[in-house]
Amino acid sequence: MKRKLTPKQRKFANEFIKTNNAYQSAISAGYSKAYAKNAGKFFIALAKAFHDLAVQTSLKREEQEVKEVLQSSIDKRKKAHDEFHKFVRSL
Repeated sequence: MKRKLTPKQRKFANEFIKTNNAYQSAISAGYSKAYAKNAGKFFIALAKAFHDLAVQTSLKREEQEVKEVLQSSIDKRKKAHDEFHKFVRSL
């Protein structure tokens, strides 16, 4: 399941990239001052969660690719083995 940023979260992220100030970025994105006080902690945790999810997804994708390559190699060897035995039996 792909989870996307809300427009407000995206605006916060863009502002934070520009200013490196979580409080001001949260205010600019439309969050309340009360919420903005803790915005830094929240968005850092959110960013870490997105990063961890991206790493896990990437690892799963790489694992699947390795499995596919190995299966392809096994299939090719099995086919060659079967063809060799077919050839030997035809002698």
